[in-house]
Amino acid sequence: MEQKGRAVLFALGAFFLMAFVQSLCSSLIADFSGVQAAGQQRALTLGVAALILIAAILAGEKALPLFPRQWIGGRLGVPLTVCCFVFGAAANLTLASILSLMPFSQEFLTEYMQAVPLGKGGAAWVELTALCLLAPIMEELLFRGVILHSLAQAFPLQAAVLMECLLFAWGHGQILWFLYALAMGLTLTLIAWKTRSLRASIAFHIAFNAANYLQPLLTAGVGDGPAALLGIAAAGLVLCAAAVYMLCRVPSLSAGK
Repeated sequence: MEQKGRAVLFALGAFFLMAFVQSLCSSLIADFSGVQAAGQQRALTLGVAALILIAAILAGEKALPLFPRQWIGGRLGVPLTVCCFVFGAAANLTLASILSLMPFSQEFLTEYMQAVPLGKGGAAWVELTALCLLAPIMEELLFRGVILHSLAQAFPLQAAVLMECLLFAWGHGQILWFLYALAMGLTLTLIAWKTRSLRASIAFHIAFNAANYLQPLLTAGVGDGPAALLGIAAAGLVLCAAAVYMLCRVPSLSAGK
């Protein structure tokens, strides 16, 4: 029981450290450039906070065994890397298309869109770097690395995965974000655990976030009517199924560890 309590406290501490760093960065940017500018440059806040947390986690990993070191070492190989990228992009496009077909109220959709950290100001390269590189790396190191392995040392794997995924979803706030972040967290955890590599889940996560920029281009080309959205969702599901099949056939990068 004592070990379980320490594991939960450590996981919660890591989660709230992330929230504290993000809040601190937001306040500093607000003090430096004004509250309105800070709100418009949310991507910059996320990027700076992610960079700080990445550095802290990697420094901590050198001092303490936060998670198995081999999970961030080694090479994925081209086939597995491509598989994870395709899976991530296809999952995003499928989800976005399905959500667009759902009969949500305009108020609910407005609340959801306001929570999306895209196009909120700042240079495009800042937004791309923060959302498609730094944030995915930080979240995988924190959730699938530090938090998951801390909980897995004290709880059965299924319980550790559930608690880690709930924390990941909680960090995304808005109810719709919470629900699909819960599913995405489970997918990312399964990928990381199957391959024994955080690089695999990072590849999926980067592609998932980057596909947010592909969706408008895709709908501009094929349209955004129900038939077109169903076609995108169907194609995405086929690609997801193919990626899952390939991942299931790939031996773990560090099998038995």
